[in-house]
Amino acid sequence: MPNNRNTENITEHPWLDAEDWEIALQPYAGDPDAALVLGVNFAVLQSHIAEPDKINEAIEELDRAMSALFLHTHFHKISYVLFRQMAEGKLSFDQQTMLKTLGIKF
Repeated sequence: MPNNRNTENITEHPWLDAEDWEIALQPYAGDPDAALVLGVNFAVLQSHIAEPDKINEAIEELDRAMSALFLHTHFHKISYVLFRQMAEGKLSFDQQTMLKTLGIKF
């Protein structure tokens, strides 16, 4: 089996490498204005992380980014499907159990 540094040296919190960033930022290749805005946002985060009294602000900014990013994922679509199934009374027993485990009350 070939050596693969990405799968054989699993760490609890792996760092992103250059290839990870290239993949993540590929959608910006055709939109230089959006790429610039993202670069400014990264610079703001970097400055907040550098100042100990602004680390909580940086964490809040990352939380907002994750919330916005969520809307562009398949998770968002799946959540809506589950919502509709629940509203229509069509959740399976397994789905109900899973949602209760996640703390969803209905």
